Amino acid sequence: MTSASTATTAAPLHATVELHATGRGTLRMNNKVRPIVAPDIDTARHNVIDLVAQRAQEHGAPVILHATDPDGDFAVTVSVDGTVTESVDAPAPQPDDNSHTAATHPTNDDGVGSDSSHRSPVHLVAPPPPTQPGTTHGPSPMSASTPPDVAPRTRAGHQLVQAPPTQQTPLPGETEPVPVPSPAPVVPTSMSTSLLPVHSDGRHERTMTPAEVKAQARQASLLDATSNEAPARDGVRGVLNGLGLRIAPSRVEQRVRADVAAVAQHWPRPLAIAVVNGKGGACKTPTTILLAATFARYGGAGVAAWDNNSTRGTLGWRTQKGPHEATIEDLLPVVEDLVGRDALAASMARYTHHQRLDRYDVLRSRPEALSKSQPTDANAVDAVHRVLTKYYRLVLIDSGNDESAEQWQAMIRKADAIVVPTTTRPEHAESARLLLAELAGADPHCANLASNALVVVSQASRAEAAPHEYVETFSRMTRAAVGIPYDPAMAGSPLLLDSLAPSTRRAWLAAGAGLTGAFTTN
Repeated sequence: MTSASTATTAAPLHATVELHATGRGTLRMNNKVRPIVAPDIDTARHNVIDLVAQRAQEHGAPVILHATDPDGDFAVTVSVDGTVTESVDAPAPQPDDNSHTAATHPTNDDGVGSDSSHRSPVHLVAPPPPTQPGTTHGPSPMSASTPPDVAPRTRAGHQLVQAPPTQQTPLPGETEPVPVPSPAPVVPTSMSTSLLPVHSDGRHERTMTPAEVKAQARQASLLDATSNEAPARDGVRGVLNGLGLRIAPSRVEQRVRADVAAVAQHWPRPLAIAVVNGKGGACKTPTTILLAATFARYGGAGVAAWDNNSTRGTLGWRTQKGPHEATIEDLLPVVEDLVGRDALAASMARYTHHQRLDRYDVLRSRPEALSKSQPTDANAVDAVHRVLTKYYRLVLIDSGNDESAEQWQAMIRKADAIVVPTTTRPEHAESARLLLAELAGADPHCANLASNALVVVSQASRAEAAPHEYVETFSRMTRAAVGIPYDPAMAGSPLLLDSLAPSTRRAWLAAGAGLTGAFTTN
């Protein structure tokens, strides 16, 4: 018997790995703890698989790798010949009660240490693609019986096979799937009644006529029974799919896709979103910029950010400048021309500043001028609103700090929804609470804005507490509240979505998705 054949019957070894989004992590294997350092998490995942494949080849036994990373928990089996498959019903590493080492550092079957301060990886396997009832699963085109010279190889040289489909097991909190019975065969009308199914009382089943069969077939849609969901692209599942498997996305990735779908949708009318907080420094301008960038990135063109601040509004300073110096003051004299029947959409490029990377437009104010020399009345707000909602599907309005100003009040009357930014500093959070309370006690329009508001809580600095507590408080007052982790790039100019850390971009995507819930109620 060859060594490879012997290895297939040997008891599997175990290894565990914990990876972080930074590309760093810890691999526990062969009674050793090995640090993983890579430039990014995808490279780290590839390196770990290569190391485990080498371990399996050296010891002549397959290795079950239990991985924990930002995408969730997963298990794969790396065989002696280098094949990589999903690990189905793989047990988690068990402590060795007979070893002295286990007293302080539990070990698995492979002698791999597992520090008690770390949680044991939980084995979660992606459910197989849905199959039609009665379908028989034959051997996979890339089954374990595939000759080594035919099976594809990873960059490390080990083969890749696809695990056979298994019965889906519901995850905790999910309902057991109900089996769908196979449809009964249609019996020709010419068949003798003695061959038809018989009830317990002796009655024969009625057979459908050919005309009834055709009518039923014409009414049954073939589209409803098909699904073409893309396989996982992120996390360890995405890495394995890159090696040739086809694994469904994790719940984490499914939530990301749902948020992308929410912000990518278009609505049958233009919407104006006011970003408001009476306290300066509460992150109104960054919130305006990053929400505009998020909606434009995923939903396409037709997003504008408007600086409705007559007292040193800095939206223009924090965004990219176009080939001109135009501000709101240049747009107001030509409002009637821009809303006329013969107006062209391209004309807006003379007055707005296109953000080349994040794909939205900015209407600047003129912060160099005193407030008394800038247009601050309700008529100016109404005029700008007419223009922007003619050319843009979504308008985000950065605001000033004076809630009693005519300019601010006119903006609120035009708003379809509001976003209330705050930081984790108590004075900013209290200002947000007071604003929501004031709006809730005003007219019905303002009360509706308050109840459907999105509150965005940004962590002010590394020294500040995480935003969880404030998020929980504001979520009880409004439609939604989202926390944004501290990110030094949020202080940059120009403020670009790609400059943020992946976790920060994910948080802003969640914020955009949370905002869309208010659109359906207005």
